[in-house]
Amino acid sequence: VETDDDDDDYDEDYEHKTHRRRKGSHVDGIGLDIGITNYWANGNYGVNAVPNDNFELRDFRPASHVALHLFPTTVSLIGRGAVNLKTALTIDWSYYHVVNDVTIIEGLEEIDFEASNVSFEKNNLMARYFQIPLLLNFNTIPGSDDGLRVSFGVYGGVLWKARTKQVS
Repeated sequence: VETDDDDDDYDEDYEHKTHRRRKGSHVDGIGLDIGITNYWANGNYGVNAVPNDNFELRDFRPASHVALHLFPTTVSLIGRGAVNLKTALTIDWSYYHVVNDVTIIEGLEEIDFEASNVSFEKNNLMARYFQIPLLLNFNTIPGSDDGLRVSFGVYGGVLWKARTKQVS
């Protein structure tokens, strides 16, 4: 009996998806996030976050957040992949672009700013973190790359390095 090569490809793909559905967990090699960073404090976002009005971040500055996820792991909790627990080892770079002429006060537990009499062309804060996310993931079509996937959760981390760059 002769078979068509297209049928063999379909069967391999079907078997791969079936195998993925049966597995309770899997580990990938690497993941990458690119996004937008802004400021959240005292229940307020962006410009309204700091009550003293001498600090403002540029809203929605492109390429201001990058995260590299090493060994992202998914563990199926309910329904062979319908509800999952996701985690990874993450290195996170966040860039904050400050509009006003302010300087960060050093040596404090929290970030605080003071007004500067220097006019800055560039005023940035960069922070790097080691993080471990713990996310609850919902998948509308388990075991498939199709469908909608939504995750909610928390990130725990340690500040690795931070620096400011001010150009006047």
